[in-house]
Amino acid sequence: STLLDCICLALYGGTPRLSPAAKGEDADTARIMREGTASSAVTLDFIANDGTPCRARWSRRRARGRINGTLQKAEWTLTVALASEKEITYTKRVEVAEAIRQAVGLGYHDFCRTTMLAQGDFTKFLQSKEGEKSDILEKLTGTSIYSEIGAEIYASTKQRRTEYENQN
Repeated sequence: STLLDCICLALYGGTPRLSPAAKGEDADTARIMREGTASSAVTLDFIANDGTPCRARWSRRRARGRINGTLQKAEWTLTVALASEKEITYTKRVEVAEAIRQAVGLGYHDFCRTTMLAQGDFTKFLQSKEGEKSDILEKLTGTSIYSEIGAEIYASTKQRRTEYENQN
């Protein structure tokens, strides 16, 4: 669970165990720091949905590097297109959150429901509406194209049926 917490913290700035922080707030993330430390950080290198290499980083420290220093605001960044001419680093919370959502294909809530599956959340996922489950599973498996194709076939069939019936 510690590894999953680290992954979630790097990607979304919070973990399900520290739910207030999961909404992009710094509250409770101090609890993730080991006692007697002046800083903590997690870095996650991953490949985005489009194949772009990315690095998400979350860190928090105490003032002046002292273990009794005032807790500073957490820093959360995302670097996209690592080691290329197109490398971009996002540092503003809103931009980081949106860039992560695009890179991963899931927002915090969906990521937790499908990947983290914290105790009791798996049942919530199973009991959620069919449309919600379908959307999440399509994002995870990359099969949304089949839903789009199905919708196009349905629309085309409906249009041709209407044209046929209008001929009579």
